[in-house]
Amino acid sequence: MTAIIGFIDNNGVFVAADRRRTNGIQRDLAKKIFPIIGSKIYITSAGSEMDSTRNKVISEITKNKVTNLKDVVTVVQREFSYDFKLLQQEIIKRNEERTVTGEPLEKEPELEVILFGIDENQNTFIFTLDSDDDFININKKAANTVYGTGTFDNIIQPRAEKYFNHLKNGKQSIKLDEWAYVTMKDFVGRTLLKETISFPIDYVLIISEGIFNGVHPTDDETIFAPQYIERFNYELT
Repeated sequence: MTAIIGFIDNNGVFVAADRRRTNGIQRDLAKKIFPIIGSKIYITSAGSEMDSTRNKVISEITKNKVTNLKDVVTVVQREFSYDFKLLQQEIIKRNEERTVTGEPLEKEPELEVILFGIDENQNTFIFTLDSDDDFININKKAANTVYGTGTFDNIIQPRAEKYFNHLKNGKQSIKLDEWAYVTMKDFVGRTLLKETISFPIDYVLIISEGIFNGVHPTDDETIFAPQYIERFNYELT
């Protein structure tokens, strides 16, 4: 289960994600934002767990020194399309067995893959590719856009926008790490979302000058008060 929020303009890209992961009834914590070595391109995803496919994609891109964004997208489309079909077949087979035993059926898999960062021409981007269309269509987020997706994207997107606009409040800058914290804290406090989203949350800011990573370990301020760092105070264009 997942919540991912992000912001893009012509100078940078910021993305944050929680670490909650649920496989059936088993829950654990896992990082969801990963760099593609040798570039300023990152990958994350929301939906069915396909960690092995993501790792395979990163390994292939790194081994072959793929840095062109178009070629990166091609690898992502090919590998996720192939492995997602295998996952569908596996779930169909398991559900046939569960029908016989009377066990609850697994839900159909679904996945959204997100690529984001700065490409070889120094252009910022957030691309999303969805299993609904076999990862064929590339949804490109426009500059100055707040993005949200996850288990309940109909809640995540508008709440991310609300807190972004509240913290900006007419100013020409925003503390992106604070935005990530208050937005995710809101999600965790909601009855519908609290069983699917949890801290820690990871976040990354990618700009031409470099890549900056951060983490909010908990939303319990009696244990650890949130620390907002100057480098995440972002000037809006």
